[in-house]
Amino acid sequence: MSKANNYFQRQRIGLAVVGGIMTLMVAFSLTPTFAGVVATITNSVYNASTGTLVMEEKNQDGSVTCTTTGTGSATCATINKYGGQALVPGGSTDTTVKITNKGSIAASAFTVKGGTCTTENAPGASVSGTGNLCSKMTVTVRANGTQVWTGTAEAFQQAAAQDIKTVVGHPIAPNETVTLIITAALPANTDASFQGRQISQPITWQFSA
Repeated sequence: MSKANNYFQRQRIGLAVVGGIMTLMVAFSLTPTFAGVVATITNSVYNASTGTLVMEEKNQDGSVTCTTTGTGSATCATINKYGGQALVPGGSTDTTVKITNKGSIAASAFTVKGGTCTTENAPGASVSGTGNLCSKMTVTVRANGTQVWTGTAEAFQQAAAQDIKTVVGHPIAPNETVTLIITAALPANTDASFQGRQISQPITWQFSA
């Protein structure tokens, strides 16, 4: 075969290869492509609010009011739950308070807990003994006339929180009031070692939901 013929044959093969490549390139360029099909809904407004649980405490005649704040707590020193009187052996004193749920949701739990009890000499006492009045004086709590707790002030401190809701019989609804009577009593057998002494003990009332 002549060199000229070989040359032309190589040219035809080269053109065929180039043509095939171009055909593939055109074929790929004309192949349609599809994106994923998407349907979307966006909820643009999400609102939720929280209810309120507010405890209001009043003395018997309503002249003193203590109300929990936005932090959920309050300290009320103006209502003396133990009466603040000088008791004699066999004597007692009652203090009435009214606790109302001023919030927007019911209190599913309502408890009372005695705090740390301390005994010291009574201010102005001419003589004072050394007796631990916390272990002698008894405290009784009644809710709507039913006993919730009775025992010494010391035992009141040591005991778990007492369940008032169960005594009432239902959750404390908004604007519902529970009347509580706290009785402080000195047993008749109290001896002279307890004279001129004073007891101090905080009481914590708690709503929860």
